[in-house]
Amino acid sequence: YSISEAAHGAKDLAALYQQIHLTIAQLLPVDDFIVAIRSAASGELSYPYQALALDSTGLPAEPAASLCFSVLHGAQPLRFNADSMPALALPLGDGDTHAWWLGVPLSSSEGVIGVLLLKSTAAPYTEKDQELLQFVSVQVVTAIERKQLYARLHRMAQYDELTGLPNRACFRDRLDTALARVRRNGGRVALLYVDLDRFKQVNDTYGHSGGDQLLRAVADRLTHCVRDTDTVARLGGDEFVVLLESIAEAEDARRVVDKIRAAFEEPMQIAEHSLDIGLSIGTALYPEDGDAEAQLLKQADDRMYLMKARGGQPQDCD
Repeated sequence: YSISEAAHGAKDLAALYQQIHLTIAQLLPVDDFIVAIRSAASGELSYPYQALALDSTGLPAEPAASLCFSVLHGAQPLRFNADSMPALALPLGDGDTHAWWLGVPLSSSEGVIGVLLLKSTAAPYTEKDQELLQFVSVQVVTAIERKQLYARLHRMAQYDELTGLPNRACFRDRLDTALARVRRNGGRVALLYVDLDRFKQVNDTYGHSGGDQLLRAVADRLTHCVRDTDTVARLGGDEFVVLLESIAEAEDARRVVDKIRAAFEEPMQIAEHSLDIGLSIGTALYPEDGDAEAQLLKQADDRMYLMKARGGQPQDCD
C-alpha cells in the first residue's frame, strides 16, 4: 500500500525509488539498498538509486554490481552470504566478511527490467524474506512502469518526436518565461523564425525518409549554433524557431543569424546525396518589435516570408 501511494504521489522516479527503499527498510534488515535498471536498447544496467558505498567510477561497490548481473541474467531470486562469494568468483568489498545479500529480479510482461538488491550485516535473509521481497517487487515494477509511462507522455507533450527539440507548446512556455524575465529585469529577447527553402522538393525527390533525415540534421546544426541557455524548437513541418535570451544589442541576434547561415553553407548528406540547403530567416526583437508573444511571432514570421519570396532551392552537389 505504501509503494502504491508512492507511485501516485512521488514527483519523479528518484523520489519513488527513495520511498521504496524506506518502505522495504521497515520490513527487512537493510544496510545497503540498490535499484538496478536494464536499458531496453543496450541491455546494460544502470543504477538510478543506490544507498551503499561507491567506488571511484560511481558504480556500486563490488560485489553489489556482480550480484545484480547474476540476478538479472538468472532471472531468479538469489541469496548470498560472505562464505559463498569465493565459490561464485565474486570479490569481497571492505566490511563484507560478515554480510548477507538478497536480490530479486524486477519482472514485467516485457521481461526482466532490473534488480532489487539488499545487503544486511545484522542477520542473514531467510526464505520468508525472499518471498516477501518478491511480492513487493511486483508492486515495485508496476510503480516503476507507471512512472516511466508518465515521463514518456510528458516528454511527448513537450518535445517533437522526430527531432527531439521542444515543440510548439514547450516553446510558448519558454517564451512566456523569457518575456516575464526581461520585463522584470530589463534586456532584450530575439526570435528567429527559420524555414527551409523548397523542403517539399526534398520530400518529393528523396521520399519522406529523406525529408525526416533532413529535419533531424537541420535540428542538430541549429542547436550547435546557439548557447545552452537558448532554445531551438520545431513548430511543425519544416518550420523552426530560435529563442535568444538575454542579448544585449540587436547586433547579437544578427551575429547568430550570420552563424546559422555560415553553418548551412556546408552541404548536407541526405539519402546518400550531398545537398545545399537554403534557409529563410525572419527576426523579431523585444521590445523593439512588440512586447507580446503573438506580436513577436507574427513579426518574425512575416519577415521570414519576405525572405522566402526571394526563392531558393536545394541543389544536388554530387
